[in-house]
Amino acid sequence: MSANTPADISRLQEITDGDLEFLKELIELYLADSPEQIAALRKAMAERNAESCQVVAHTFRSSSGNVGAMELQQRLLKLENLSKKSALDEAVTIVVGIEEEFDRVRAYLEELSQEISSNPKGGRILNNQAV
Repeated sequence: MSANTPADISRLQEITDGDLEFLKELIELYLADSPEQIAALRKAMAERNAESCQVVAHTFRSSSGNVGAMELQQRLLKLENLSKKSALDEAVTIVVGIEEEFDRVRAYLEELSQEISSNPKGGRILNNQAV
């Protein structure tokens, strides 16, 4: 994965065992669920609910790892750890960074999903080339 690539294609291939239909389904599920996770993080932060923030960060971190969004996963781990300490003042900037990184991940995965749809044999996807 290059530094500019928000998701690791090899991680996606590993999880889906190269099954492009499953890969596309995994991406679509992640993209459908993630805005709810972001909204839940915002709500937990607004309510200053460290426990809820920790749970949401943990859940979102796991799903982000599943799609190879390693930078996003690391930011969510930081948020999870800060929430465990009830350090929500410090966590505010982390949440902003999470939202920004998710926007990058979403755009990348949407493009990847479109490429799968237009090229069922995988093309660059199976060759581990960046989209």
